[in-house]
This record gives sequence, structure tokens and C-alpha cells, in this order.
Amino acid sequence: VMIKYAGHVHGLVSKEFETENLTISGGIAFFKPNSPVLHAVHQASDALDLAKESGRNRCAALGAVLEWPELEHALGTGTRLADWVDARAMNRGWLPTMLKLCTERREAWLSVPEGLDPAKARDLRLKRQRGMLASSRLDYHIVRNYPKPNDRDESKREVRQWADAVLSEFDDWKPDAIRVLPAALRYALTATRGEE
Repeated sequence: VMIKYAGHVHGLVSKEFETENLTISGGIAFFKPNSPVLHAVHQASDALDLAKESGRNRCAALGAVLEWPELEHALGTGTRLADWVDARAMNRGWLPTMLKLCTERREAWLSVPEGLDPAKARDLRLKRQRGMLASSRLDYHIVRNYPKPNDRDESKREVRQWADAVLSEFDDWKPDAIRVLPAALRYALTATRGEE
């Protein structure tokens, strides 16, 4: 709810101050109902600082710093994923697997700086290798677990079409749909907490 409200506030500020070139940055943190609010305030403040350091007109939330339209896209995708989980068209357990593979895929672009400690350099090289295999592992995960492309249930077919589209862009990592995917997956995981 707060993330969607933050987007709403951003829209209001953008519209009201369009001619003044005023932008808004945000930092959003989640906390459990019985945990200290002060801890969440500090996390949100740190997230806001991160958003500001990353450029103007951004929001840090869900483990990512995104421009507001990207955050909106992530929320839309995350909501669709959560709806599929609620409708039992998608298994909630698939979301953390895809999130892990996204993280590994991003590591494929890590560079190994000159003069780095040999043990750390080896760890970076291993992360890069794992990242290069993430697409193959995602393909295997989808074929083995996701609904078949010709499933009788329309929402299950949509899940499979979505997963196949993710896979087709997974190596590129540049389209917004893939770049914001980790935030969308985190949103869906948060929205469906307690479903299983």
C-alpha cells in the first residue's frame, strides 16, 4: 500500500510542479508489525539517500533503485504475479527461485579488478560463471515446473507465456521488463506472504 501511495504522491507532485522542474525521490522500507518502527525509519532514510545518490526522481524500494515509471512497472508485474499465486495458477515457491536466478544473472557482469586478493578474485570469477549459467537454469526451471504452454486453464497459459517472455529477454538484461524483475518478484513475495 505504501509503495503505491508513494507513486501517487510522486504523480501529484510531478503534475503540480511540472513547470518548475521539481522532482521527488523516495525511500521505502518494510517492517514487521511488532518490530521497532525506528529501525524501519532508519532503513527508509538510508533508502532515500541511496535514491538521491542514484540520480533525480527515483525511489529506492524492494531492493532496487528505480525511476518512478520503472517502479510502477515493477508493481504492475508484481501484482499480476501475486494474482496468479492467489488464483493457484502459479506456485509461490517459483518466485524465490526466479529471484535467485536474477541475482545470479546480474553477477555475470561483475568485473575482476586488477590486483584483487586471489581468493576474492576467484570468488568473483565463480559468481560470473554462475551468472552465465543462470539462463540455462531458468529454462530448466520453467520447463520442469511451470504450466505447459497448452494448459487448459487460461491463467496458467498466461503464466507460462509470461515466463517464456522473461526467459527470451533474460540474457539481454537491458529491457525494463527484465531490469525491474527482481523488484517485481520481491513485491509479489511480500504480497503473498502467508499464502503457503
